[in-house]
Amino acid sequence: MELPIDSLIAAARQAAVLAYAPCTGRQGGAALLAEDGRIFAAGNLEIVNFASSVCAVKAALVKACSEGARRFVALAVAGAGPDTPYPCGDCLQALAEFAPGLLIIAETSPTQAVPLAALLPDAFGHD
Repeated sequence: MELPIDSLIAAARQAAVLAYAPCTGRQGGAALLAEDGRIFAAGNLEIVNFASSVCAVKAALVKACSEGARRFVALAVAGAGPDTPYPCGDCLQALAEFAPGLLIIAETSPTQAVPLAALLPDAFGHD
């Protein structure tokens, strides 16, 4: 499958526009490409109690799982500022549950897909 990089980044950018970030103003978006070609996008959700907040990546993963998707090929992330081009460790671990071979694309460097394992080399597993 050829990666629809432009479509993924566009979906992540649109999700960032719709994100809820009243505390920091840093709206982030993520678009997750399922193995069957569907794209699931979501923005971050900031709550005053930051422990209750949800990252865009985790929101997209929950959205995908709630629609029955369990296998993923790529993820695009957008927004939230130039210093946060990749998902946090918690989100990377959640993604590793479903797609250890996932490719991650940041809007800041769309031609450079980075394997999840390069960002989280020692992910926890079920084995």
